[in-house]
Amino acid sequence: MTSSLELLATAFAFAVGLVEIVVLYGRLRYWQRRACMWEDRLTTQLEVVRTLIRDARDVQQQYEATSDPAQLHVNFVSRCDSALRLHFGPAYATRVDERLPQPQRHRALINLFPRGMDSNSGSR
Repeated sequence: MTSSLELLATAFAFAVGLVEIVVLYGRLRYWQRRACMWEDRLTTQLEVVRTLIRDARDVQQQYEATSDPAQLHVNFVSRCDSALRLHFGPAYATRVDERLPQPQRHRALINLFPRGMDSNSGSR
């Protein structure tokens, strides 16, 4: 009788240990998948930032050669805004907009619409 109880206790302990190993392995796989997703997302976002930096350098070099540097700047800001919204999400772009002081937001809107054109006219 004692040996069958010991055998049952050993089997139960083995089963509990096996379940614990399976649960821990499942958690490990879950966090590995999450880490891979985070790595992929960060890699993509870093590539976007690198592309924007290259674009900024190109635009900076073109400032001297262009007759309309303001329009060149507006186009660059527009590309940055659309890339940030696409790859970082609209929430990120909203946080960036909220950090700008009110006069800078107003100036940015003025730069988007040259004189004689307003946002309601539809022509640019």
